[in-house]
Amino acid sequence: MKLGKISNNSQILIYGYGKEGKSSEAFLSKKFPTAFIQIYDEDPFQKVENNLGPCPCFQKGDCKFDVVVVSPGVPREKLSHIDSHKLTSNTELFFDNLTEDLRKKIIGISGTKGKSTTTKFCAEMLKKSKKKTVIGGNYGVPLLDLYDDFCGGKYDYIVAELSSFQLENLNISPGISIFLNLYHDHLDRHHTKEHYLLSKQNLWKYQGIDDYLIVPKKNKSFIEGKCISQLILSSSLDSLCFPSDSVFRAAHFLENFGTVKALASLLDISDDVLKQTAGDFHGLPYRTEFFANKKGFNFYDDSISTNPDTSIAAIKFFGKNLGAILIGGRSGGGVWDVFFEVCAQIAPQAQIWVLYSETSVDIMNTAKKLSFNQAQIKQENDFYDFLTLHLSSLKAKNIVLSPGAKSFDRFKNYQKRGQHWKSAVKKWGTS
Repeated sequence: MKLGKISNNSQILIYGYGKEGKSSEAFLSKKFPTAFIQIYDEDPFQKVENNLGPCPCFQKGDCKFDVVVVSPGVPREKLSHIDSHKLTSNTELFFDNLTEDLRKKIIGISGTKGKSTTTKFCAEMLKKSKKKTVIGGNYGVPLLDLYDDFCGGKYDYIVAELSSFQLENLNISPGISIFLNLYHDHLDRHHTKEHYLLSKQNLWKYQGIDDYLIVPKKNKSFIEGKCISQLILSSSLDSLCFPSDSVFRAAHFLENFGTVKALASLLDISDDVLKQTAGDFHGLPYRTEFFANKKGFNFYDDSISTNPDTSIAAIKFFGKNLGAILIGGRSGGGVWDVFFEVCAQIAPQAQIWVLYSETSVDIMNTAKKLSFNQAQIKQENDFYDFLTLHLSSLKAKNIVLSPGAKSFDRFKNYQKRGQHWKSAVKKWGTS
């Protein structure tokens, strides 16, 4: 939606008052100081002054608001009774009001897994090359927070992490797009992997012939025949760029960082800058994060893992050095067959710790179907119980929480789940 369609007399509804909702309210209040702006959030625990409830958009067949700014967590199908021309979002408002020159300075990054870490790696490389760079979108700050400074020339590039929820209704693509991967996830929202991919495709669907799309070679099948921009197929970054004990030597990290190497080549950034970025790089919490050595055991937190494919990546990284992997939560639509097959082949010594959860029955049934060694599987109701009851029987010293499922059946989010894991390890380590 163009800002020209909004006026100081407009009635605006901010639908969802999380980080993006607050950003949208601040931006629109500044641009249109006399507009009538009202807030609605479905979360009863969200503290919102004058929160509407129930939302007036549901009380009548029509909608009294001129503009409805929808947070990414709200499916548009909920608002199907509202004229679609009234609907927008923080991300859409940002892209819809960029000049063409500025659009080309957006580096958009998406994929099922690895978006945030790759976004951070990319931004740090650009900064080391003396380019004024900031991170926005799903990671960093909401894009509208950056709009005025970006238009004013404060930044050379914005590295924008874009989730499928943010991309779902976007009809303008970044000038440079990086698409990492696609796994079964978020099917509770998108229903099928095909519809999930359709949302992701907006990352490059509206690019022009002078724009660029960077994709790992192994994932080119997601792109073929679906873009008119200049396609660059990337190779994995050399593992020697990282210290010998770095988790970033894992194949999935190297594959993702290979897209940044391709970007460096595109922007004439030297290999020395790329290597320096890798040598100095520190990852984000909850992403195969090493956080403790207790009583000779190494503990890792990969709570961001929300589908079995990411748990498989953890198994592949640790291999015969994996003592136990802790899984379970709410299913996002993935299946566990390959997980057990890979574990049996690559880490036959590892125990599988299954937290009692919404998906634990499915996990156990899959293991039985595949005749996986039941003695290797342990089920408990709490992280601490695994540590007190089963550590002594492990054959290797690395233990990783990599749930392969969402957190929402037992925890508010993946961060709370990771914090609970770290607290359990701390409690065990001091007992």
